[in-house]
Amino acid sequence: MEKKPALDAKYPVEFDSLKHSINGLLQTEAAQRTRYKNSLGDLAHSLKTPLAVASGHKAIPEEVSEALTQIDRIIQRQLKRASAGKSGWQSAIDVEPIFHKLADAMDKVYQDKGLTIEFDIETDTKFKGDETDLMELCGNVLDNACKAAKSTITVTAFMADSWLKIQIDDDGPGIPEDKKVLLLERGTRLDTYSEGHGIGMALVADLVAIYEGRMHIEDSELGGASIIVEFPNHITPRLI
Repeated sequence: MEKKPALDAKYPVEFDSLKHSINGLLQTEAAQRTRYKNSLGDLAHSLKTPLAVASGHKAIPEEVSEALTQIDRIIQRQLKRASAGKSGWQSAIDVEPIFHKLADAMDKVYQDKGLTIEFDIETDTKFKGDETDLMELCGNVLDNACKAAKSTITVTAFMADSWLKIQIDDDGPGIPEDKKVLLLERGTRLDTYSEGHGIGMALVADLVAIYEGRMHIEDSELGGASIIVEFPNHITPRLI
């Protein structure tokens, strides 16, 4: 069901005051979310320049350089959260062309591995959201699958019960049960996870939450990991 910005139906006169009160609350909440989103974006943008200047000094110690790099990653993530869903979310984006673009890029990046990326994407499978958000999300999951895979990755996408389901499987070493739980916890860093999964997953989790989707991790029939993300077909992105 699509969210409405205000109650606009005809109600008995006795409910007029309640209707006005609810609409007032909805407007206030929307304004607060907009202010928060703008403030988040302004803060991240204001930090980018001094951070770039500090990072440009050649004499800074290695540990300071690593800290600045981490801060930059956090800023980029916050900028993404602030801008996610801002434009074009009303449109339905074809999923298949997005994955073909991403696969072409992965073929170049992981050319030495000689990976095979197979597709099983139903016709007219669409994402109700921003194309950049979808590319960012799927790109991170597919990149992790390429890092982990030995030879084969499969991408499955279809619509079911008004939900878009995207599943990316690999034939890598898989993800231990305890790591699966950690990957799904917001804020957890698994950047050093040797099998490849984890890098970029915090951003994936944020985007899934913004679109009120869901994500889970299973064991793949290929022998590795299966990352599954699902999105409702009609949703207004929200700031988390």
